[in-house]
Amino acid sequence: MSKMSYQTTQLQQRKPVVIGLYGVPGSGKTYLLQNLRKELDTDSFAFYEGSQVIDRVAPGGLDAFKLMIDSQKEYWRRKAIIKIQDECILNGKAAIVTGHYMFWEEDDTLGKPVITVADLSVYTHIVYLDIPANIVLQRRLEDRTRDRSRVSASHMERWQRREKMELEASCLEHGILFALWTSRTDLAGLIRHLISHNESYNLQVAKEFLDNALVKVTGSGDLEKALFLDADRTLTAEDTGTIWWKQHNPLIEPLSMDCPLRQLFGSKWGYSYAAFWQATLMYEGAASDEYFERICQDTANEVRMYPQVLALLHLASTHTHIHAFIVTSGLRLVWEKIIAREGLSNSITVIGGGRIADGFVVTPEVKASLVESLQNNYKMEVWAFGDSPLDIPMLKKADRAMVIVGDATTRSRSMENELGKAIRDDLLSAHQVLLPSSVPPRLDTTILPTLDLMEPKFINSLLSHRNPPNALSILDASQKAASKVLQTPMRDASILGPDLRKAHRRCGRYLAAEYLCELIGVETYEMRHVQGHKINGFRLKEERKTLIVALMRSGEPMAFGVNDIFPTASFLHADKAQDLTAERLQRSSTVILVDSVINSGKSIFEFVCHIRRLAPVIPIVVVAGVVQKQAIAGDSPIATLAVHGKLTVVALRVSENKYTGKGGTDTGNCLFNTVHLD
Repeated sequence: MSKMSYQTTQLQQRKPVVIGLYGVPGSGKTYLLQNLRKELDTDSFAFYEGSQVIDRVAPGGLDAFKLMIDSQKEYWRRKAIIKIQDECILNGKAAIVTGHYMFWEEDDTLGKPVITVADLSVYTHIVYLDIPANIVLQRRLEDRTRDRSRVSASHMERWQRREKMELEASCLEHGILFALWTSRTDLAGLIRHLISHNESYNLQVAKEFLDNALVKVTGSGDLEKALFLDADRTLTAEDTGTIWWKQHNPLIEPLSMDCPLRQLFGSKWGYSYAAFWQATLMYEGAASDEYFERICQDTANEVRMYPQVLALLHLASTHTHIHAFIVTSGLRLVWEKIIAREGLSNSITVIGGGRIADGFVVTPEVKASLVESLQNNYKMEVWAFGDSPLDIPMLKKADRAMVIVGDATTRSRSMENELGKAIRDDLLSAHQVLLPSSVPPRLDTTILPTLDLMEPKFINSLLSHRNPPNALSILDASQKAASKVLQTPMRDASILGPDLRKAHRRCGRYLAAEYLCELIGVETYEMRHVQGHKINGFRLKEERKTLIVALMRSGEPMAFGVNDIFPTASFLHADKAQDLTAERLQRSSTVILVDSVINSGKSIFEFVCHIRRLAPVIPIVVVAGVVQKQAIAGDSPIATLAVHGKLTVVALRVSENKYTGKGGTDTGNCLFNTVHLD
């Protein structure tokens, strides 16, 4: 294949943005297109009158086209839209195209839809001009440039209703974002928004919202914990979206009409990013800002939160080191009104959308990413609450996960399978909260234990401070039976050289498998089973980005043992802290410092200080065979570093013995048979 033909193929694989500007004849498509030419950047947009493109492609132009039979007209309409698409592929611009859905004379009972299959395969967006029928009729009367037929107001209203209904259904079927536009909003602004938004930008805006919210919250003190709660079906048994649409259209319930949201999310769009944006466009088209707020208030008035959840939120609101976030894929304004009614506005931040002006939509991926932002950027411990498969990514990321289980007739039917898969394959550790307590539990309570939100043990754990000031996290294996067996040869004066190094290596393996996997976490990856099929295996979370540092020379054997358990981690021999470069640390997700004995803690202190200067927030784990107790006491140099980032000491044994070996009792000499050289 030639370079030119290869490039052409690559271009054809990219579907350009093509926005259809639709509305009944007389709704102002041509006038608005001319205004858009002035308001939008012509380097980014191309503008097309659909009839003018037909005039260019059809033999004999538009006049000849009008005399053709219907099948010929359809052929040249297809040619016209494909030509627009091809031009946009070549020039890299987004197209705005005026078009007709149908023509419908009043004496015609059916009307003539003229939109083609090609149109529906090319358009990425359709904006329908929802102009009041009386205004359209007045414009048609005043138009001296075209010969427009006379129609009644009732027929025009019927025509518009049919176009909106059928176009919206066609867009849903063909994956086209559909928006209603009224003269109360800025059309150029809407179009800019439609083409600029993507999942990456959406996540960026959501994170900015979180950051701005935390700026307001953190004035009262340092936050340690976050309650991260889904809204509908988690805080209440109801679905606020369904209530909103019933308020907007009271005919939904008595006529057994499907809620528009159910139609949307039950379609092939599923719960995709595009589907959530389509829901926003539906709300936008259904209501002005004033009307939208009124319906949100009416919706909020109907919602009652679960008493146990409400009590928990009130309790958390009395502690300045905890802040609650309601993160909803539904309507932010509804939940802001609900928490205002409950007197919780100052202690809860609602994250969500519902209107274009909100700037983002909340998808399952957004929920999970915001949890990570709280953990990584703000060092907060996140307790997440959810009820459906959409919440599972968030629950998996959280430090503590609670699954709210409601009435069996209304709760998510697909949650059972998805939850079981997450527990089995992704090692999700969670509890289930039965609301009310009489509802049947999900799965098996042995793998998903039940939890009472008002249980004193749970309340105390939630309200307690995560880490008291200057508290160093210590994982001490001293009293473990396995530890006692493993450390015995390390304390036997008759064991030297290779055998002692083997003993240290075994201890490194034990501490890595027993403690580091839990501390750092694990992740799944695909591998081939011995029987030939593919299964999930497990390894340390971000193992390839983990850096194992052997403090030379006595830390090397134990570090090799850690490396045995995490074989794809990087390994570094370090005589001094400066051996860890900024470049190495930037490529690492966790640093594991390994030494055989920590006496005063001076070496570890130097290493941690150096790492903190180059990588302030990277988690550091210190692994050692023996740690003298005073080296990790509350007033020790190492302990003072704990407040500046994640720092944990994992020790096979913590000793009160202050003895420091020399000569024949020096650990390094014993490991490498250099006693006679000291």
